[in-house]
Amino acid sequence: MATEAGVSLAIETAMKEFGRIDGVIHGAGVNDDCLVLDKKAESFSRVLDTKANSAFLLYRALARLPLRFFVFFSSVARLGSAGQADYAAANEIIDLFASGPMSAGNYKVASISWGPWLNRGMTEKLDRSIFEAKGCEMVRPIDGRAWFIDELTRGGPVDRSIILGNGPWNDK
Repeated sequence: MATEAGVSLAIETAMKEFGRIDGVIHGAGVNDDCLVLDKKAESFSRVLDTKANSAFLLYRALARLPLRFFVFFSSVARLGSAGQADYAAANEIIDLFASGPMSAGNYKVASISWGPWLNRGMTEKLDRSIFEAKGCEMVRPIDGRAWFIDELTRGGPVDRSIILGNGPWNDK
């Protein structure tokens, strides 16, 4: 569970190690997929807390630093993915936070809704055929890095819900 003390310690450690913090890439997240009818409150809270609460605590702890960017890694799961109501909600909170309270900062803010990554992250151990059956193209790491750098260097000052990766969400 994300705590103010834990976030403060992480920031303090980074400041000691590097002397400053220029930007944030928030990629925290866990999933615990199951249908809402079977979902336990503790599981829902853990999924939501890992992504959404940690982002809020990090933002609040860094509010006075002269950041250059704050980028959230969100997910296309927020557009509808069976068994991921909690994870979708957490990603939607991140996207709304980026365009709401975060947009008042003097730095670039972006929330990138990634498609599933090939052999990386939460989808690493899942069967690719599940995504292929849904028409989801896996994001190759080389492409994901290039898209991320492009967005960070050329995107607008506040970019909510940039979708990176090809899939059925492109048709909407």
